[in-house]
Amino acid sequence: MDTSDTGREARHALYEQIVDESLNEIYLFHEGDLRFEYVNHSALKNLGFSLEEMRSRTPVDIKPAHTLESFTTLVAPLVDGRKRKLVFQTIHRRRDGSTYPVEVHLQLVPGGERLFVAIINDITERQEAERGLRASEARFRALIENSLDLLLLADATGRFTFASPSVLPLLGYTPEEFLAISPMELIHPDDHKMAERALAEAPTRDVTERIEFRVKHKDGSWRTLWSNARNLLANPDVGALVLNSRDVTNERRLEEQLQQSQRLESIGRLAGGIAHDFNNLLTAILGSAAFLEEDPTLNATSLGDVREIVRAGRRASELTNQLLAFARKRVIRPQNVALGQIIASQDLFLRRVLGEQVELKTHLTDELWPVFADPAQLEQVIVNLAVNARDAMKDGGKLTLEAQNVMLDKSFASMHAEVKPGPYVLLVVSDTGEGIPPDVLPHIFEPSFTTKAVGAGTGLGLATVYGIIRQSDGHIWVYSEPGVGTTFKIYLPRAARPGVVAEVPAAREVSGGSERLLVVEDDDNVRRMLVRTLEGAGYDVHAASGGADGLAWARGQQGKFQLLVTDVVMPGMSGKQLATELTAEFPRVRVLYVSGYTENTIVHRGVLEEGVDFLAKPFSPSDLRARVREILDRR
Repeated sequence: MDTSDTGREARHALYEQIVDESLNEIYLFHEGDLRFEYVNHSALKNLGFSLEEMRSRTPVDIKPAHTLESFTTLVAPLVDGRKRKLVFQTIHRRRDGSTYPVEVHLQLVPGGERLFVAIINDITERQEAERGLRASEARFRALIENSLDLLLLADATGRFTFASPSVLPLLGYTPEEFLAISPMELIHPDDHKMAERALAEAPTRDVTERIEFRVKHKDGSWRTLWSNARNLLANPDVGALVLNSRDVTNERRLEEQLQQSQRLESIGRLAGGIAHDFNNLLTAILGSAAFLEEDPTLNATSLGDVREIVRAGRRASELTNQLLAFARKRVIRPQNVALGQIIASQDLFLRRVLGEQVELKTHLTDELWPVFADPAQLEQVIVNLAVNARDAMKDGGKLTLEAQNVMLDKSFASMHAEVKPGPYVLLVVSDTGEGIPPDVLPHIFEPSFTTKAVGAGTGLGLATVYGIIRQSDGHIWVYSEPGVGTTFKIYLPRAARPGVVAEVPAAREVSGGSERLLVVEDDDNVRRMLVRTLEGAGYDVHAASGGADGLAWARGQQGKFQLLVTDVVMPGMSGKQLATELTAEFPRVRVLYVSGYTENTIVHRGVLEEGVDFLAKPFSPSDLRARVREILDRR
């Protein structure tokens, strides 16, 4: 045998061994009848047939997706020479009927005998991986497309190259509009330096520190964004800075509201304490002045000086009342109030206060819900806001009062500190005045803060309004734009239940009496004024400087006295504790509380307890005599 033939046979055997052991499925089949000439071991193993069984079959037998006609059409470009190779994906069917996906590389074998060779890759794992990748991409796409945060990609220069769809609800721009705008055009001018520094540092750090800056919404408003960046510029699959920005506008607004509320609360505690001490002084001053005013030996000049002291004392009393109103420490007598009736009753008075240059308009919804508040204080709120509005409209303008029923939901409450969802009556007071500058707006409810000229106001008007509304469990917000006007929105909760608090009869001067009284007051000047006033009216008065001393005297007298007149806030034993212990032992003894600062002893949130008699400091001797007589005469 020729050695060349021997070599060819050896190479042929080697090639056949290589083909048979290949992990790919390899098929040879005839061009004419498409019968298989050869099928390698991998194909036989995958399909479950023997080589003899396969030689009686054609590709159509193992390809359920093809018919003889369709397969002939498929391979036609190879037969007529238009193509040298075909690559396509199809399905193979095993002997047991199961199927698996394959990728087919098909071509004609060169030479005289017309045979097709098909090299097949089982692509089951590839398709599973592709499905997993598509599912993963779909999940991440869903996260990005439905994220409430703004997700951004930026290059090393800080130019944005991608913006998530959340940019539309967040800032009003489509992603395409947003990417077309320079970042610095969107960022608030005051935040430029901070933003530029952060963008410059981002390519040099793995993760940036959190920063906050304001970004312009498409409607012109500003939104506060909390942002940080991760540096993936070196990552070949990303090659960008990845920024995550969260809208914290509402959170910052709530924080500011809470901080302002806490600041006002702190100022209120200070103001209440000052008012307490000042009211004690005023009680003594006005009492002494009243005694002098009744002195028949005074000449006209001295009498005029005394009356000037009384007038000044009363003006000072009004200031302390305003401080107490701001501090929510003034005693109120709330009742179910029809806000519409109060506004209507103030109409003529307001028109006189506003003058002819200011037009007054009112818009009241029918059937307004009642609110539980002190009607006199609501009148004061309306008057104070009207006066403020008049002063802001020096050249005239329009003041509008509106009232309507509203339901505040959880969404509103989440954006407004301390608001509870529920039914409210909304009072809106709007003017067309000069407006309030933005730097002034956060301070307008603070006592003694005023933009008016020296001597033109005390700065307590809006502080009083704030205190009255908050003491009535309401809320007040102000919206203003310089040159356009100011709007106050007041929300008062709907009255929880029907009912009306009876009016308190006006005090009247009476002659006095002879009953025994116990006076307990820790302030020496006020105590002397109380004793002098009551003894001057004929009463038998015993005075004590503290609750323990007063209780000891009462027990020594076996309760043989008719009335306890006591301060409320005292060191050691408070007036409330004294009255509680005393009346438990001697139920017939009646109690009159006198105080300028009540805390929560006989009132709750400024509302007087049922059946409690109270006289607010400062008061005149005639006020005290009338109130004592009224209580003693009560059956």
